[in-house]
Amino acid sequence: MATTISPASISAATCATIKSCFISEVQTINAAGTPYVVTGPNSNSVAYTFLNNCAAPNGVPLPGTSALTASAPGSLTPGWGMTPAGR
Repeated sequence: MATTISPASISAATCATIKSCFISEVQTINAAGTPYVVTGPNSNSVAYTFLNNCAAPNGVPLPGTSALTASAPGSLTPGWGMTPAGR
């Protein structure tokens, strides 16, 4: 897991590093050819992967929710916390 940084501490150089990481991650995810699944992996999974793997500020978009699983059937952020297949 990448180290998380706070939004207030992001410099231009750090932004460039995060951007480069995002580009690398999207290439890896696209190469995997993972199909979209409503409950995940999905766009929430991709956003989570970008933030988590690129040391960008992250957290569950809606506090108090988690990835949609059998134990959390009413989640508002399905796929969050999941990594896209091929990762």
